[in-house]
Amino acid sequence: MAAVFVVGAAVVAYGWLSDREANRRRREDVPIGEGCPARVDASVLLAADGALAEAAVFAAGLADKAFANDPERGRMVLADAAVLVCEDEVAGLRELSGTVAAAAGRALVVAAPAFGGDCLLDLAVNAAAGRFRGGAVRVQGADELARLAAATGAEPVRAADLKAGLSPTLGACRFWVGGAEQSQVVL
Repeated sequence: MAAVFVVGAAVVAYGWLSDREANRRRREDVPIGEGCPARVDASVLLAADGALAEAAVFAAGLADKAFANDPERGRMVLADAAVLVCEDEVAGLRELSGTVAAAAGRALVVAAPAFGGDCLLDLAVNAAAGRFRGGAVRVQGADELARLAAATGAEPVRAADLKAGLSPTLGACRFWVGGAEQSQVVL
């Protein structure tokens, strides 16, 4: 009986490690730039740049450079985006699956203080492959999260509520322009 348990545990551990390594390799193979489905359209760039004079600035930088769909400037530019504001760490992609569906085809910005496990890796691979339109930003501090939620009309949600399948109230913005350290949001 003990031998069966040991062999079973070894198989599970091997599967977990090999999946993790495969995801890491997949991410390294994802092209960002010319010809990539994640690249932002030039007309959106022009419209976003023209609207930045009226943008609110938040301490919310890109959680991963893979979300930069304007690689020349190292920024993420999204038009007509839904905004999910999470109060705590988003641990996995499963927590976000219902919210991605609720965004109804719009780009989705996931704003949280932290992202755990392979969540960022999964989001980045899906964004680069064109299966997820949007990106993730790390927001610096609870006050900044509250300010972002108030500005966009989002209700901050706990990760436990997302796991339970509750539908959060998403915020919205005309343009989201996110860089390494901060985001400019046109409401």
